[in-house]
Formats: sequence, structure tokens, C-alpha cells
Amino acid sequence: MKITNKIALTFIVFSSVLALCAASVVYLVAKEKLHRLIYAELERDVDAGARHVETYLELLKVSINQFTKSIILENLLKSSAKDALSRKEAFEVATLRLCRTKEANPEIDEFLVLDTAGKVIASSNPQSLGQDESTDAFFIGGQTGIFIKDAYYSQEAQKPLLAVAGPIFDRKTKELLGVLAARVRLHKLDRIAAGVYGNTQTRESYIVNKYGYMITASRFLDNTFLKQKIVSQNFRFALLHRDFPTFHFLLQEQPLIFRDYRGQMVIGAHRYLPEMQWVILAEIDDSEALAPLRAVRLAFLIILLLIPLAAYFLGRYLALVITQPIHRLQEITEAVSRGDFSQQLKMAGKDEIGQLAAAFNVMTKNLRHTTISVAKLQQEIALRQRAQEEISRSEERYRKIFTESRDAMVIISPVDGKIVAGNPAAVKLFNSRDENELCMMRIADLSPECQPDGTRSTDLSQQMFLLAIARNAYKFEWVHRSLNGKDFSAEVFLSKFEIEGKVLLQATVREIENG
Repeated sequence: MKITNKIALTFIVFSSVLALCAASVVYLVAKEKLHRLIYAELERDVDAGARHVETYLELLKVSINQFTKSIILENLLKSSAKDALSRKEAFEVATLRLCRTKEANPEIDEFLVLDTAGKVIASSNPQSLGQDESTDAFFIGGQTGIFIKDAYYSQEAQKPLLAVAGPIFDRKTKELLGVLAARVRLHKLDRIAAGVYGNTQTRESYIVNKYGYMITASRFLDNTFLKQKIVSQNFRFALLHRDFPTFHFLLQEQPLIFRDYRGQMVIGAHRYLPEMQWVILAEIDDSEALAPLRAVRLAFLIILLLIPLAAYFLGRYLALVITQPIHRLQEITEAVSRGDFSQQLKMAGKDEIGQLAAAFNVMTKNLRHTTISVAKLQQEIALRQRAQEEISRSEERYRKIFTESRDAMVIISPVDGKIVAGNPAAVKLFNSRDENELCMMRIADLSPECQPDGTRSTDLSQQMFLLAIARNAYKFEWVHRSLNGKDFSAEVFLSKFEIEGKVLLQATVREIENG
């Protein structure tokens, strides 16, 4: 290939690479900024949604608390069964009050008045009279204070509800007379959670209960109440923020991009509602969030097509200007390559070619006076050999410490929790036949399904891995299960290290002696 074509091709390649790199950097920066803007907007939405939900729940509690002080309900509970006429009048007045209050509050599905035995003695729904609710959570919790029962599906009403209850006391003796309960429809909660979608096609927000099930309506799926399990990264981070509040500040500024319950890549934000242990999630498809960048991509594509064409013509022009001096330089270079260091380039001018000729002449002069010291080369080789030997000794010392340690030690891949190595003490502690059997396990396989706090060992182990990576080391207590099925408590020290760019965790496990 002629040098003219080579220079032109070089211009094309370099200009294309530089343009591609510049376009990629600009695009990635714009993408990151857009992600952050969308994330900030979602953060504002979940903040507002969380405040609205908390306000709504507080209003429900205030309303029930005020209603429990009604003299009408107190008279009903204090009316004697022996005085049938008096009790009938109190019942009719109380029922009328319950029905009118329900009509004034469209979110209320039913009001109930229960005696101290948990029996329904008055209701806005006549079909509920006489029902025994003594084992229901709202009756048990409502005897001591204002209590909200988590969202549930009512088989009688055939609809999702939540319940709010509070105690009714004798004004004079402060004796517990009964419990007032309200079954509340979830329409208002759905509206609060959904917020305002605007012109978006994929944006949605919803509430998940403490068990990870959706309790408000989905924009995309039907019949999701207490059926759609949410296991997304958005929900897991909300649990992290619940369990490790200080860890929240390390992550809250980072946009979360993950697959949602539909399998779509989305960007999302979350807020934890401590009173009900709910999580409110706001998400939008990543493709819709990045839609404004489509015009930018088109402009970059046009530029990337024009730059190589311009570079080709510019390269050919410059090649024609410098071809002759380059030919002369080639001839002298061939002479120098044959060992003839007496050759000198004689080119006039102070341009780049002239500077290159001067530099070439200095180089040939230096080559004549430069020799390579065999002794220095040998010394450098010896130094490198000693360094390699020292590295080998260090690896052997670590291998010996790992193998002979009395403490159980395993090496873990934090990506999937799989054990990649274990020392003899670990093989013995977990009652394994050998290291090969141990390396077939994950940490979750050597643990009961749940830890003492009720958290699944699989989920909690990933949280511990994240903390160890973020802090370089982390110490905690853990309940393990050996391969013979025996559970035991242990103190675990996780430390982070890297091998060939791969992050691993070394776990030192010490069994905690009972007693």
C-alpha cells in the first residue's frame, strides 16, 4: 500500500476512534445526568407519596380515636342485657350513628363495635352482628391503643381492606368496655401510591408490604393484591436502608437501574414506611427515561459518518506534501538499520520534517556511543529472580497459615455466595468429607433457611457481603448449619481482598460455645 493511502487510512482510523470516544464520553455523561435527573424526580415522588400515606394513616387513627369517645357507643356497651328496652334503644342509636358516619366517609367499608369478648354487638353492616372476632389482630391490638391491621383480603367482603381499631373506655372508671373497628377500602391508598403519571407510558409507583407482596394496584398487571411478589433490587435496597440506616447514606445518591417484576429494565427509587413496615416504590422504564437521548444518538451517527470522509481527503493532501522527505528518511533509515551510523539527514527548514531530521541525526550519534552493559543486565535479571522468589515465599506462607489455622476459614465469591476454598478446620466444623465437597456449597447451604430475626439467610448473607465490600471488613454473628444438620452460632469475620482483579471475601468462622 502506498504511503499516501496509509496516511489517509491512518487519519480515517484515528479521527474515527477519537470521534467515537468523544461521542461515547459525551453520550455517557448525558446518560448519567439524565439518569440522575429522573432518579431525583422519582425520589421526590416517593418522598411525597410516603408523606401522603403517613398523613392518611394518621388521619384514620385520629378519626377512630375521636369516634371511640362517642357517648353513644359507650352507652351501648354499658347497657344491661336485663333491660331489653334500654339496650334496644342504645343499639338502634349506635347503629344509626355508625351508618351515618360510614356514609360520610366513602373510604370506610364497615364500622364494628365489639365487646370485651370480641363479639360484634353493633355494625353498619347487619350481616356482621354476632360474629366472633376475638382472634383477629385488630381486636387484640385495638384493646390497648389505636391499632392498624396490615392490608388483607376479606373473604366476606370479597375485597382488599385494612382495619383500624381503638379501645372504648368508661369515662368515669377508665375500664375497657370494648373496641371500635373500621374496615377501610384501599382505593385512597391506591390513588396516593399511584401519584400522577402525566404523559409517561411506563412510570408507576406502588406499595409493598413487609413480606414483599404488592398491596396497591399495578399499572400493568391485574389482580396483584398480595399475589405479586417483589424481589427487585429496589425493594432489597429499601430493606437494607431499614436494617442499616447508616448504609443508606452511602447509596441514596446512586440511581438504581434493575429489572422489575415484569422483567423490564427500570430506574427506581424507594422509601421505607416504618409504622406499617411498608415500602413505597416508584419506577419508570429505562428506555422511556432515555428517550430524549435518541436525537443525540442520531446527531452523533451523522457526525461519525462525516468525520472519516473529511479525514480521508485531509490525509491524502498532507501525504502528498510530506511524501518526498519521507522517502529520503526511509533510505537513510535502511542504511542505519544495516549498522551504518555515519549517515546524516540533510534537510533544510524548521518545520516538523526538519526537526525530525535533526532528531534522527542526534539518535544516530548516540547509537554510536551507546553500549549495553552485560553486568547491569545480569544484575537486573538477578533482582527480578529474587523478587519472584520472595513472592513465591509469601504465597507459601499464606497457604501455610490458611491450611494450619485452627479457625475455620473459607474463601467466598460475593457474587453468588459460593465457597471457592476452605481449610481443614472449615471441613471439620461443617462436617464435610473434604474440601471438594465443601466447595460445592454456598453460604446459604450452610445456614438454616432463616436467621433468628426471621430474615432469609440468602437475603441477609448478600447484605453482609455488601457491607464487607463497602467497609473492606465486617464482623457479625451468624447461625450456621453443618452438613449433618446441626445448627450452631458462630462469630464471622469477613475481609475483602482481590486476586487478578476479582473481588473475593475471606470468612473466618469461630463457633460460639453455649453457656
